[in-house]
Amino acid sequence: MQKIKKEDFIYLFILLSPILDVFSSIINFGSFSPSLFIRPIIPLILLIYIFIKDKKTRKYLITAGFIYILFAIVHLLLYRDLITGISYGGIIYEASYLCNYTYLIFTLFLFLYLFKDKDKNKLNRTFVIYTTIYIISIYLSIITNTAGSTYVEGAGYKGWFNTGGAVGSIFISSLFILIPYLFNNKKHFTLKVLLIASIIFYLCFLLGTRVGLLGGIIVLFCYIAFQIFCSITKTNKIVFKNILTSCALLIVTILGLFAIGSESINRRQDLADLAGKVPDVEENTVVDLDETIYMAYDLVKLKVQIENNIISEEYMSKEQQRALLELDKYSSKNKLASTDVRKQQLLYHRFLYQEQNNIFLKLFGNGYLTNAGNLTLEMEIIALFYNFGIIGFVIFIGPFFLIFGYGLYKGVKNIRQINVSYLMLLAGCFMTYMISFLAGHTYFNSSVMIVIVLLHTLLLEKAFLLKKEK
Repeated sequence: MQKIKKEDFIYLFILLSPILDVFSSIINFGSFSPSLFIRPIIPLILLIYIFIKDKKTRKYLITAGFIYILFAIVHLLLYRDLITGISYGGIIYEASYLCNYTYLIFTLFLFLYLFKDKDKNKLNRTFVIYTTIYIISIYLSIITNTAGSTYVEGAGYKGWFNTGGAVGSIFISSLFILIPYLFNNKKHFTLKVLLIASIIFYLCFLLGTRVGLLGGIIVLFCYIAFQIFCSITKTNKIVFKNILTSCALLIVTILGLFAIGSESINRRQDLADLAGKVPDVEENTVVDLDETIYMAYDLVKLKVQIENNIISEEYMSKEQQRALLELDKYSSKNKLASTDVRKQQLLYHRFLYQEQNNIFLKLFGNGYLTNAGNLTLEMEIIALFYNFGIIGFVIFIGPFFLIFGYGLYKGVKNIRQINVSYLMLLAGCFMTYMISFLAGHTYFNSSVMIVIVLLHTLLLEKAFLLKKEK
């Protein structure tokens, strides 16, 4: 009987992830799902095992644990004093985000530790199965008419998962690993093309998000461009079959968007039609129906209440009130679209950051959930800086930036040695930052973490393997 290795538990962890995602969507109690406790069991067991067995690594785990726990304590103490009536969540919910980020960092450590100098073929094969489970479940939910909508108004299909944004992030990031890996092996090539095509079709036509629509096209464009680049630098022979297949997928996708449209394009048009309009709701007593608004209606109501001195500091702090009034001035002056919620969130947090002069809030953050739900910053990398402070930004996103920076440095230094797979990993890591920066549902989301961690693990390993340029 073959001996079970520690890496086998990671393979199991990867394969269980899409099943747990479906489970958390079907069985949940409000914002609580049993899978939140089931998911970290395998990584936690492995961490404890490494802590006990590896004395050299133990001191690093203790140091890292102390840093993250100390940060969490200080952040939550500050958060407790910032909670007002408008806050979207209490200390427990804020702590859950800190746990999520810490879980992400230690999962990254696990992958780097367990797969250092190891063959990644089984890991890649496991990842192919992982992605296949996701895409099959998506199409099954659509065929059986049990798929949830990506947006509350009914646009897009998110399958049996909690958020369409997270599903889109998983598939886009996965393609940067899948395409070079699958196309490099000619066995069952048609089936592999069908898998890639089904993912791209879902992203561009069914998901309903801009990120999905643009992401699917960008991945194909990157692969084609990198194939050509590596053929010029002579690190890879150009594989015409791969190039032609990728070009065909890209052309068919673009033609399909013009011919039949997509859920994303339809939603963009709907939002453009709604921009500036006041919703015809019974409780509307603050804005005339024929008036043009430049913020979301709920924010306009808050603004009017602030101007009429109806809102107390217990419900919304003075800094929050002034930040919202600044947002109103800016949006009116620049005629922002009332449906552009993310831009409103970004501007509001910029103004709030300027209003709060406490140095500890700059270092440890002003709290992710201290504001109203529609003012909670979805753009994660910016949220890390504003809501978790300079220290939070460094300890939570810094390790990923360091790996990317090192991979980029080694790639540039050894430009004639890097191949298509290396460039796709670099682009994939960068794409996760862009999705997180522009849309969210990436680094905050435990479902997407496996792809993020795998991209950075594979990139770092390939960077280590590059020989020094003679």
